[in-house]
Amino acid sequence: MKLSELISFYNHLNEFETEPMHVATHQNLAPILHNIINDKLQFSDLSEKLTSNYHQIQSSVRQFEDTLDQVKESVRTIIETSESGYYANTYELYESQRHDKSETILSRSIQLTPEHQEFLTTRIRSYADWHYPGMIIRPGSNMPWTNQLVALDPMYIVDQHSDLFDPFVSGFTPEYQRRLRHYVVDEYTNPELPFLEQLPDGQFGFVLAYNFFNFKPLSIISKYLEEVYTKLRPGGTVAMTFNNCDHANGVKLAERAYAVYTPGRRIRDIATQLDYRITMFYEINSAVTWLELKKPGELSSLRGGQALAKIVARGQ
Repeated sequence: MKLSELISFYNHLNEFETEPMHVATHQNLAPILHNIINDKLQFSDLSEKLTSNYHQIQSSVRQFEDTLDQVKESVRTIIETSESGYYANTYELYESQRHDKSETILSRSIQLTPEHQEFLTTRIRSYADWHYPGMIIRPGSNMPWTNQLVALDPMYIVDQHSDLFDPFVSGFTPEYQRRLRHYVVDEYTNPELPFLEQLPDGQFGFVLAYNFFNFKPLSIISKYLEEVYTKLRPGGTVAMTFNNCDHANGVKLAERAYAVYTPGRRIRDIATQLDYRITMFYEINSAVTWLELKKPGELSSLRGGQALAKIVARGQ
């Protein structure tokens, strides 16, 4: 059985709620038992038998619940045992993409419904504040929210190759292009070295990594999140997408070597261990999750004003 099938089965099991069964049993049988026990006719022998039957039923329901929990735990154990091969395949996929051409990297996309597109645009707009610098990791092609992000001042863009910036940068006027701050990171040569050491610490109000971590193994995601934490101001936020392999469709993408194996439960654990606060966990579709992580503290700035000129992306 494929891991995607196991996870689909496990998630289906978790849809069954046994507590309502226990409550429903009590709600339906307890009034009957109460009326018979307290009736003037005093069916003492039958009342005792009914009371015994009631407790047996309740006990059986509890035993059913316990057995179901054991089934869930058994499936979860099988899933965890099967994951090691998927993590290994993820690293092989990551290494195999090391020399992918820019057009191949930029062609990978997340299919958004109009509803989800509007949701992400609204969420990103809420963080586009000129009081704080911003960072986009893999800006890619211009997205619907691009025009919202120009408010962040200054704007840093980060990726693995300089030509990956071109589709994003070309969407702006030459004047704004000159204001963008480009940084190329090297994940492969020596992964033990910091990726973002060139960027200032404790300055950023918002960091966006859209459709970037969907293709990174857990250790790389953890390293980025650890470094981003030091780059954020207190109260700053990093927003990201990832391939959520707590869902069967996320695992299927990993099985087809399109995305990496990154269970949402592990991403949550990493974020919590790094002292982030999870402020948004939103399912974009049946595979991809949008996650917002906040660094503890209150976001503040000493800036008192901004130039009145308005910057818009080309075509806006």
